[in-house]
Amino acid sequence: MGADIAPILIAADEERDRILAKAALEGSHLANPLCFVKDGVELLAYLRGEGPFAGRLRPALALLDLGAAQDGPAVLRAIKSDRELGDIPVAVLADSDEDRDRCRALDLGANAYVTKPFSFEKLAEVMRTLDHFGFSLVRP
Repeated sequence: MGADIAPILIAADEERDRILAKAALEGSHLANPLCFVKDGVELLAYLRGEGPFAGRLRPALALLDLGAAQDGPAVLRAIKSDRELGDIPVAVLADSDEDRDRCRALDLGANAYVTKPFSFEKLAEVMRTLDHFGFSLVRP
């Protein structure tokens, strides 16, 4: 696949979460390359093209682990309130399965909410859902 395919950007600090996300996305047969950052600060830097992320392609999707972000809701709010970034779909990975936490994330603009520990099936379903709604995920 060409280097001009928009990546899927994943902010997750735990190696286990990175491995599972990679397996789920590869199992979804998406051609989008995966890029990993360690937290919400790096996620914002990537999206804004700052520092070592200058010149990187805009992602087709961002997966934000709320536990990896110093202040996950603030990072989500910053993305969704930015005129340049607000249309990037963001799927939130969270420890809580509480309705109030899910509603808060969705109110802040999350396009999907996945509880941890997430499974291959859960993450693959998120990919199918986002793809169904026309987000620019690429299939070979």
